[in-house]
Amino acid sequence: GPQIEQVVAGGGIVLWRVQGARILANEVFDNLSDGIHVTGGSRDILIEGNSARGNGDDSFASIGYLADQGRFGLNERITIRSNRSLASHASGVAVEGSTDVTVSGNVIEASGMAGIRIASIGSVFNTAGVERVQAFDNTLRRVKTRSKEDHAAIMVIADSAPLSGINV
Repeated sequence: GPQIEQVVAGGGIVLWRVQGARILANEVFDNLSDGIHVTGGSRDILIEGNSARGNGDDSFASIGYLADQGRFGLNERITIRSNRSLASHASGVAVEGSTDVTVSGNVIEASGMAGIRIASIGSVFNTAGVERVQAFDNTLRRVKTRSKEDHAAIMVIADSAPLSGINV
């Protein structure tokens, strides 16, 4: 599959309906949305050794929307490992509408909202549920810096769809 390696970008990296990709050793900074965003039923994705800072939303995200679930399925077999997130406006790592996800060995610092968010969120986003997520050996420092937001350092919440098999 495709491999994106050692790119310096201000506009973020988006994977939509991608199967079998490795996103390695990139620096993504100061854009208006997610640093690296996986969506559209993408499968078998490795995100490793990247650095994201100052992004307008999440640094690293695997997001599946309810509207896309019937057409493309959920994101599956996503690994977000050994990355660094600094000063994201939202979460360091976000997992929604995804199955079989591993989040490990990441350093998340100064995120505006939860350092790690595992969720389904209704209202505007309408994201699908989450199944079989493992988050371990991550380092979170000074996360949830936006004081008006009701988030925890690690937030697990089922709003628009159920979550199951979550290990944090």
